[in-house]
Amino acid sequence: TVTSGKGKKAVSLGHVSYTIPANHKKTVTLTLTKAGRKALSKAHGHKLKVKLTAKPTQGTAATRTLTLKG
Repeated sequence: TVTSGKGKKAVSLGHVSYTIPANHKKTVTLTLTKAGRKALSKAHGHKLKVKLTAKPTQGTAATRTLTLKG
């Protein structure tokens, strides 16, 4: 799940399901929602800070802050 904003104004910009075997790497492609495309187009310099959350079926969720460029 990718979100942008803080508190009540946080908006979900996309969601994707994926399967990656243990000890492997894979590129996951996420299609932005209409709200995501709008937020990216309004971002200064077309750079948007987002929070990416990966929730595995077992183990703990991982959260990382990224900058989308468009």
